[in-house]
Amino acid sequence: MKPFAGAYSMKLNRRLFGLLASGRFEFERKVNGLNKFLSITLFCFFLGFIVGNVFGTFLSGLRQVFHWDGFIILSLLGFIEITNYASYDPKGKRAFFISRNEFAWKMCNFLKIGLLFGFFIDAFKVGS
Repeated sequence: MKPFAGAYSMKLNRRLFGLLASGRFEFERKVNGLNKFLSITLFCFFLGFIVGNVFGTFLSGLRQVFHWDGFIILSLLGFIEITNYASYDPKGKRAFFISRNEFAWKMCNFLKIGLLFGFFIDAFKVGS
């Protein structure tokens, strides 16, 4: 005897509604967390954007301090990679030199995103 086809549909609906409810809860948690720190988050993002845009202006001054452009590139790359590691690595697997201050790393991550976005926009200005 064939089982009632509606039973499978109801089980699927419960699972679907459970996934939607958990997704909604996660979305609300992230939005509420962003609302608490929206001003400092935007400040860090736009500060990184401004630094990324005027980096070409500062480059001549940086070349007087660092006599090789590789130091400038390596310091930027090191900042980006350490911030990526601290922001996106699983919480239990942090290295000994990375602190557990989540707020500072989130703000550093927004600064990094703004910096990279500023580099991206500046590349369009240089290319045109």
